[in-house]
Order: sequence, then structure tokens, then C-alpha cells
Amino acid sequence: MTAAERCPQCNHSVFAEDRYCSKCGMKLAGAYRSRRVQERVREAMQDRRVRQVAGGAAIGAAAGLVLPVVTTGLGLVAGAAYAGYKVMKKD
Repeated sequence: MTAAERCPQCNHSVFAEDRYCSKCGMKLAGAYRSRRVQERVREAMQDRRVRQVAGGAAIGAAAGLVLPVVTTGLGLVAGAAYAGYKVMKKD
């Protein structure tokens, strides 16, 4: 674990996992984590293969909502797996 962020109030080094600044006690509320996750998702979605698998997961999850036999989670995994298979078969 390395301190990679700074507290917006006191500029003290904080870890990405911290919820509170260890120096001033300001609540960090995961702002750093959510921003970093959003950046990584944007970068990943630039790849056509990631978009296809995410689309398959979304379709599977929607099917899981409609079909009584399939749960949303199972539909999501099945849709992503099928889309991933198709992507791998193409490449």
C-alpha cells in the first residue's frame, strides 16, 4: 500500500482505501476510488471487444429479469460468456 492521494482539506497523504484522513479526520467518502473506477471503465470501453461483452451481459441480465427460470445474475454471466465466446471466436 502506497499513499497515492491527498486529503482535499489538509493535503495530507491518504491511501485510496481510506475513508477518513488520518490527520484532520475529514471524511473522504471514496471519492478517489469512484473517480479512478470511472476512468478505468471509460478506458476499457474504448475497446470494441469490451463493449461487445458488456452488451452481451446487459442483454443476459435483461433476459434474467423477464424469464422466471433465469435470475438476473445468471443471465448476466451467461450473456457475457456467450458474447465473450463470439469475440474470441472472431479474433
